[in-house]
Amino acid sequence: MSFHDSIPARAAIALVLAITLSITLVACGANDAPSSAVDDLGSAGAPDTTTLALEEEAGEPGVAPTSHGAEASGASEEESEAAADAGEPEDATGDKEGAPAEPGVDEMAAALPPPSCSDLAPTPFDAEGPFFTPDTPERANLREPGDPGTPLRVVGYVLDTDCRAMPNAKLDVWQTDDAGDYDNEGYRYRGHLFTDQAGTYAFDTILPGTYPGRPRHIHLHVHAPGEAEPTLTSQLYFRLPDGTDDTAGVDPALMVDLAEEPQGEGLAGRFDFVLETE
Repeated sequence: MSFHDSIPARAAIALVLAITLSITLVACGANDAPSSAVDDLGSAGAPDTTTLALEEEAGEPGVAPTSHGAEASGASEEESEAAADAGEPEDATGDKEGAPAEPGVDEMAAALPPPSCSDLAPTPFDAEGPFFTPDTPERANLREPGDPGTPLRVVGYVLDTDCRAMPNAKLDVWQTDDAGDYDNEGYRYRGHLFTDQAGTYAFDTILPGTYPGRPRHIHLHVHAPGEAEPTLTSQLYFRLPDGTDDTAGVDPALMVDLAEEPQGEGLAGRFDFVLETE
């Protein structure tokens, strides 16, 4: 019997073949497995760049921060800013809402009782005098900061002879300072204003001073709406709260009875102008 034909020899050959087969199978399995856990996570968790590009083109909101650090909501920065601006109310002048009007003047005019329409007569003419200056500034407050004098507020209506209120009537006002002097070079204690839609006016000034031969008075031109030339030239005179005045010979129809100003500062009086228009 040869070596190859013996039982031990055949057993040895079978064992060698079995070991060789096992090694081959193990080697093949190792080639199919992932090289490491890091490689496995990397391939499973990495973003697909093609998918991301498609999502961006489709407008998908990602997590891109806006200029304020918030996540994008789909609206552009410009649209967001425009929406914020649209929420800020402004007034007609373009300023922010809440800008205060001149205190007291408009409120007092708006609270005026309606005029008495019985026995209306046109307001009398009175002399213009030599101290009128044209082209005055538009303003309802003629007071000069720091100047002495008793604060005075004058309010009233401008009406026609049928007792109809006259919106947008113009009142041009000029007077002396507390010492009885006119400013003939500038516009101190000079100005013009317009009636509101109810035909009321109001202006703040000081009680004018006196000068020789003249009582306290305020000059006015009153223009009917749209009229360049004065419809009325006249003056106002004043009776103080204690009843005293220095207006001997003055037309009583031009007298203004003064009272303590309701807010406790200075004096106030009402005068309704009645214009005779054709």
